[in-house]
Amino acid sequence: MESTINNHRESYKDAFEHKILLTPSFKFLKKATVQLRIIGFIIFSITSINILFLLLCLIEGKSTLEHWVYSIIALTFGNFILTIYFEYLRKRGEAVFEEISDDLHWYIGYKKENSKENSEKKPGLEIRVLLRSFAKITDLPLIPGRFGPAIYIGINIVLITFIGLLFLFPKIS
Repeated sequence: MESTINNHRESYKDAFEHKILLTPSFKFLKKATVQLRIIGFIIFSITSINILFLLLCLIEGKSTLEHWVYSIIALTFGNFILTIYFEYLRKRGEAVFEEISDDLHWYIGYKKENSKENSEKKPGLEIRVLLRSFAKITDLPLIPGRFGPAIYIGINIVLITFIGLLFLFPKIS
């Protein structure tokens, strides 16, 4: 009788995890993880390009790089939009992440608290990998934390201001 109940619980757990794998929330979290990884790399790359462009302007002189200024300005504004979208996607993904985690935790913790089975039962590998991947990808490269997007925007504003000042005002000689 006890083994029949345990088998029923196991099949319910498998069905529950299978149901989570098919939900739109799980699919969204999968897609958001990939998008955050790509967008984070693009934001880092554009910021790096801005830094290199400023250094080249200072080393080579602005006259040789003047035709690139408008492209750099356009890239920077695109970077602002991507950073805002990154933050939006991260916040939405965190809400979905918490809901999936709550569902799994509720099921795992459903048995008696003193039972050893609580700590031994884990969600399926695919669910664990996705949740862990999403948790790790929510930070931007080199500037982790909640304020990473704001710092990237600040860096880009400073860089574009220096580039603009360099090209708007000629050197006083």
